[in-house]
Amino acid sequence: MSVSRRRLRARSDPRFLTICPPCKCHPKLLTNLRLGIATVLAVFASGSIGWAQTHSSPVAAEQELAEKVYESVSQAVFVIESVGADGSVSMGTAFLAGDGKLITNAHVVGNGKPYLRVEAVRVPCTVDRRDDVNDLAALSVSGSVTARPLLVTASAPQVGATVFVVGTPVGLERSLSQGLIAGIRKENDRILLQITAPVSPGSSGGPVVNKSGEVVGVAAGYLRGGQNLNFAVPAAAITQILTTITQASSLPEIFKAIDRLREAELRSVNDPGPEWRSARERIAALLHQAINLARSSSDQLLAVAEGAKDAIEFEIQIEAARAAIKATATPNPKAHYLLAEGLYFARAETTEQRTAMLREAKSHAMKLVVASRTPTERDLSLVAEILEGLGEETAAYQYYQRTLSAARANGSNVIRFYLFDLFRVARDLGRHGDALGWFHELERSGEAGRRELVQFAQFLNARQMFSEAGAAWERAAAQPLRFIDQAGDPEYALLYQSGESYQAAERYDDALRTLRASLEQAALQERSEIIQAAAHTAIAAILEKRGVFEQSLVHARQATALDPTNADAFYCLARSLRSLERYSEAVPAAQNAIRHTDGAVAGMHFELGFVLFRLGNWNGARLASQKSAELDTKNFRAAFNTALCYEKTGSYAEAITWYEEALRRNPNNAGREQIQRGLDSLRAR
Repeated sequence: MSVSRRRLRARSDPRFLTICPPCKCHPKLLTNLRLGIATVLAVFASGSIGWAQTHSSPVAAEQELAEKVYESVSQAVFVIESVGADGSVSMGTAFLAGDGKLITNAHVVGNGKPYLRVEAVRVPCTVDRRDDVNDLAALSVSGSVTARPLLVTASAPQVGATVFVVGTPVGLERSLSQGLIAGIRKENDRILLQITAPVSPGSSGGPVVNKSGEVVGVAAGYLRGGQNLNFAVPAAAITQILTTITQASSLPEIFKAIDRLREAELRSVNDPGPEWRSARERIAALLHQAINLARSSSDQLLAVAEGAKDAIEFEIQIEAARAAIKATATPNPKAHYLLAEGLYFARAETTEQRTAMLREAKSHAMKLVVASRTPTERDLSLVAEILEGLGEETAAYQYYQRTLSAARANGSNVIRFYLFDLFRVARDLGRHGDALGWFHELERSGEAGRRELVQFAQFLNARQMFSEAGAAWERAAAQPLRFIDQAGDPEYALLYQSGESYQAAERYDDALRTLRASLEQAALQERSEIIQAAAHTAIAAILEKRGVFEQSLVHARQATALDPTNADAFYCLARSLRSLERYSEAVPAAQNAIRHTDGAVAGMHFELGFVLFRLGNWNGARLASQKSAELDTKNFRAAFNTALCYEKTGSYAEAITWYEEALRRNPNNAGREQIQRGLDSLRAR
């Protein structure tokens, strides 16, 4: 059975779905209805009916939710009047959606002239698009509508979800009803939402919203003879009609619509929820429409590709650029550039797909260079980035050099980027001298920011140029934050890194200065405990090395309190306590250090063995020292201490073995003669 604009045969049911007729109420009837409803509300407000009070918790929560939804939705819901050729007036509901469009039912508009009614004023409307299959119409208003548009959700509602309808039943403006999604029905290729929220004459075209106030459908009709059997057009049809409003428009009009959508997208970029997703979907739909409209015009297709690039729709950029290349017989550098760029930036699902896209991008980038004859720095930079992405770093290095030359010739203001690219690629190629030269040139230009200095410091650390690395970390910490640096480490973390590098370079005064500065800044920041603990640990190690044992102990204790899993902190604590001859306290500190490293660090076992030896616990000391000697097969002292422990326990054969091992590890040890005499004595027993 074909779908009529007035009724729809219900599946496996002889009754008919009635499209809500436009309301044609007498003014006096409307007044009486309003007075009657006001009286009922007054009775409830006065507390004359006690049932709601005796069940306050669930009812109050439900009422609060309804009030919240109504407050967020109602101001975007309006009365629509359609004036027929014979002067007859019918009434329905509409709501404000994206791009300032009003959405209502097609049957509300009918064949009449639609008006937005604001109290006694009628504002003319224009029908931009009709969808008679889904019974929808999108209207433009002659004038501005100041209400905030409702969000049309991209997610289909689940059966059982709570929904609300705001409409104009029998002329009562902005009335709220509540119900559930009772089912999702399909009739003659048309999807309908079955809802239990009442939909009365005059409510046609009203928004059906979820608990968050997002539109999930448009109220459309009810089933005659059924109880709470009401229907709505799903949100997907709304999105479709909004994206096809400009179907017959020109490319400039499409681009204007995209610009408006991008403004909406930017407003919600920090909270990419339904509004953001809806804008993205509609931008993509409009760009596809623009490709179809451009057809075989290379220039227009390139304009679409540029628009897709600006909208960060790289797959559509690729599609438009490919079409532009096919549309012309002569090489087009711009088309090859846009295609290569789109392929470079587009998302790939697998590594294999990414490689294939980069190879195709390289092909078009090389065609771009040939077709351009004198490629620009932008062209050369793209080629270099693609080559680097393919791992062809030697070729990429050459193109980055060409890019830098072109940029200098043009007086470009982004030379710093190319200098940094050259530093990176030279570093990765192992051309460390070149890498240092490029970065020093970048610093001389005054354009080395925090991000660049961090990578330079990491490079210096890897080259064991710790003194220079410490200074680079410190310069990075002093740099003001730029947008590109926002995701990087905070200043206190960079100062800590500086202290670590200075410590490795044995520049202890500089290390203490930057580590203390790190602690001073970190104390004011949330979630900085790990860095604070690491800084205290480094300070403790330096002070212990300098013989300032009490202060070393203070910092080690602070470190373990801030980060109870920091093995280095417990190791420093054990060393400080051992230096203060507080051996009994040093034992659990050393044991914690071993536990937090899963026993993998030889020095921590050695420390435990040392303090246990001092306490006269020969067996414990022997176990710890031997484990240290086994983990570090070059450590003379661990082997010697193991031999001493075996000798103390009377295990002379094992003692001889370990003394011999100690001499093997360090045959030129200053105590060699004494050890040899001890060995001779043990062998004589």
